[in-house]
Amino acid sequence: MSLPLFSFRNISLSFGQDLLFDDITAQVSARDKVCLVGRNGSGKSTLLKVMAGEIEADKGELYYGPGVKIGYLAQMPVIDEAITVYEYVLQNIKLEEGELIEHKSYLADIILEKLHLSGDKILGKLSGGKLRRADLAKVLVADPDILFLDEPTNHLDIASIEWLEEYLSGFAGGLMVVSHDRAFLRNISNRTIWLDRGKLLYNNKGYSDFERFSDEVVLIEQRELSKLGKELDKENLWLQQGVTARRKRNQQRLHGLYELREKLKSEKSRFNNLGASISLDTAALSNRAKLLIEMKDVAFSFTDVSPAKEILKPFSLSILKGETIGVMGMNGAGKSTLIKLITGDLSPTSGKIKRGNNLEFSYLDQGRSNLEMDKTLWETLCPNGGSMVFVGGKEKHVIAYLKDFLFDSKQANSNVSTLSGGQQNRLLLAMLLRNPGNFLILDEPTNDLDMDTLDMLVEILSDYQGTLLIVSHDRDFLEKLATRTIIIEQPNVHDFAGGYYDYAASVIASKKEAKINKAIVKKEKQSNKLTYKDQRELDLLPKKIEQLNIDLKALESELNEPNLYADDAERFNQLSTSIGTKRSDLEALEIQWLELEDLKNS
Repeated sequence: MSLPLFSFRNISLSFGQDLLFDDITAQVSARDKVCLVGRNGSGKSTLLKVMAGEIEADKGELYYGPGVKIGYLAQMPVIDEAITVYEYVLQNIKLEEGELIEHKSYLADIILEKLHLSGDKILGKLSGGKLRRADLAKVLVADPDILFLDEPTNHLDIASIEWLEEYLSGFAGGLMVVSHDRAFLRNISNRTIWLDRGKLLYNNKGYSDFERFSDEVVLIEQRELSKLGKELDKENLWLQQGVTARRKRNQQRLHGLYELREKLKSEKSRFNNLGASISLDTAALSNRAKLLIEMKDVAFSFTDVSPAKEILKPFSLSILKGETIGVMGMNGAGKSTLIKLITGDLSPTSGKIKRGNNLEFSYLDQGRSNLEMDKTLWETLCPNGGSMVFVGGKEKHVIAYLKDFLFDSKQANSNVSTLSGGQQNRLLLAMLLRNPGNFLILDEPTNDLDMDTLDMLVEILSDYQGTLLIVSHDRDFLEKLATRTIIIEQPNVHDFAGGYYDYAASVIASKKEAKINKAIVKKEKQSNKLTYKDQRELDLLPKKIEQLNIDLKALESELNEPNLYADDAERFNQLSTSIGTKRSDLEALEIQWLELEDLKNS
């Protein structure tokens, strides 16, 4: 085992009367990709600050290997607003030699491009999301030996997140990351540390094994407490029973959601086939399907600049009552523009938008401007006094309502300023969902939320009876909720039945078809005479393809064993990777065979 790049021993830290950590120990070595998980307010961000040397623990020891460089991404970076992005990214790098200057400048150019940032922009004129990306670029360009990353995917679009996953997977140093993005953690982690009630629990497998690991920990704890004859406190009771029950409900709902998506795909295909010969009566459709919004040939451009800047090309879109629609796209692609067109805050440059009667829009944005930091949670939810919250037209005691959003009763009289970022987002959701109207729009609702809160939010939103539009880059969150996904690739708007993974599969299929067509065209332009080597390869390819199909069938059969994931998550992940590799190999051989056959017969 390699020597640790960093370790801490017997760390304890308290804030006032609240004990965050109690005598905890851990280490990170090269190639370790550790995900640090825990509920909002458990102290994950504070622990990263201790590890990065930003704050000092009450007691304990920190060890850094000789010459080890630390890279730390905080949730709230402190910046000099007067300098450019490029100056900021290279701010702490000593550029003494020409080759080093060239290397760091080249690396900065690559990372800024991947994060969709312009190096000549002044920091003071950037949005909060772009400032966050600039801070991530600064950390990566420094090329540290160990990375401490606090919610690195916040404000990143899917393309940037997938690039970051690839970058971190190949990172040779150590990594400790806090993130709410389950897909991101599954793709990059190989170890898990769970911060729970001031203690650390360790698992030498990545986040893909966390569900099994956490259930096992909870079961052991439940048995030990039972042996000791102790009554479980309310938090433990929720932890041990509520989470498991919620997982089961979410799994049941997912099964129903997937069936609904397949039905929608089938109906959409049938409609498209009929569309060429049948003109539907929009009024009749509205009455029958409860059409809330119909957008026909809608386009939007900024016309007050010369030349006019096209944001969205003409598109048509219908939104029905009760749908849950996910919206995804790169930062700046036009997601906010689409929302404003739907709500009527913007008028289209061309096209028509029809809205149903009695639409009540509710909107949650990425900021926290609606929160007053000097007010208590109780006062925030009951601004007119009293102790009752009106939820869906019914009264509910404020303490009970706070518990629905995973707050402890003791927090009711605490100021909002004492809450962590994730807890503040949770309080905002509680405010909004008191009376969400019949058309709810959530803009990046998952930022800074822990896994338990995300599961709670999925449960609440799945019971919501109105129409739901969610803008998010969290692939798993949308996969659990969305019946449709709108992808904006500026200036084009695409509408898919299903979640992000359905969209990704369709893109892969399109690329494969395009690759095959390109290969055919290429070979048509070449000589129609096979060489001896080509003929030999053509003779061998069928056997290679047959063997790959046999191997794939065996791997898929093993992968589909009912209890494989629960019994051996590591083997499950190995099989998934092997199947992906072999499918790519099979695709390449099939294309090669097709090219040689075309060449032979031309």
